[in-house]
Amino acid sequence: MCIKLFIMNKLSIGVILLMSIGFFSCETDIDVNAEPTDITVVYGLIDPVDTVHYLKINKAFIGEGSALDLAANSSNYTYTDDELNVRLDDGNGMSYLLTRVTNEVPKEAGIFDSSTNVLYKFTESNINRDATYTLKIVNTQLDNKEIIAETKIVKKSSVSNPLINGAFDVWNGSVSSGGYLSETVTVSAGDNVGRAQVFVVFNYIEHYTTGAPVEKSVVLNLGEKTTADSPNNELGFLMKGQSFVDNIKAKVPVPSTVANFSHRELANVSIEVLSAGTELSTYMEAESPSVTVNQDKPSYTNIINGIGIFSSRSQFLWVSTRDASNGNLNLNTDTRRLLSSIDLGFCFGTPGSTTFACP
Repeated sequence: MCIKLFIMNKLSIGVILLMSIGFFSCETDIDVNAEPTDITVVYGLIDPVDTVHYLKINKAFIGEGSALDLAANSSNYTYTDDELNVRLDDGNGMSYLLTRVTNEVPKEAGIFDSSTNVLYKFTESNINRDATYTLKIVNTQLDNKEIIAETKIVKKSSVSNPLINGAFDVWNGSVSSGGYLSETVTVSAGDNVGRAQVFVVFNYIEHYTTGAPVEKSVVLNLGEKTTADSPNNELGFLMKGQSFVDNIKAKVPVPSTVANFSHRELANVSIEVLSAGTELSTYMEAESPSVTVNQDKPSYTNIINGIGIFSSRSQFLWVSTRDASNGNLNLNTDTRRLLSSIDLGFCFGTPGSTTFACP
């Protein structure tokens, strides 16, 4: 007898295997399935930058037979249209009744039925970053059972280094005798931010002998850090110059493989910061694999009378204002010359002004 319990969770799928064990052979079949208990599973992240907001609300399920067969039937874990009333309040007089929608957002194929994706939606272009949002779910089919959660909204983060009009110094000296430098990207995390992930984005414009130019980019992940042990929420991310250049070499195709290639114009280096709310950060920490011999880790949820996570996240894009007449180009001159020497067709500057000027 094999009973499998599934919880809809894009981060993990819990599986519990129960077996009947006896000292001697048993001739009587025992049905260990108890009456199912409603367990509401919530995954909702409010992003103050968005206008349309979606929450995933499902239920845990139990059943006999093949686990794959159970997961392939969305009715096993989806509440029907008239089961739930879902409301969100900001504590300052604004209230939203969430609408149940189906397949507004495509669902990736996988173990669970991808033909049906039920979400709960509300629209608001002006999320109050100073408010505490309370989620209340009422199951009208179970004596108005209530599931409640609340979260504060992440406030704006900023980049304090490099300066907005500063340059990325990745290389110092001539191409033949210079050396790599390291750059520290410093993020000042806003209130209610539990962790931040930083990406350095190298932007360029690819030109062709025929056809319009195309803006392209190469992304370097500098990792993520939590604010728990960071004084004043200042998070420093080290970017090694050689890693920056090696990442470009690995991801930008050589000119000979690009049809009608002319040249690549250096644009700028921007910074993308992803911020996670304190509850989401705690949830991620609890769900991450253990790196010690002890594999027992505490679980975490901020859903009262349910499980899952209700929190906030946001994205911030930093773009330099340096050399605005040339696409905010913010690479120092030595770095520009280095990039122009690596046989990827990079150039910069006004035509005729330097050895590495674009055509």
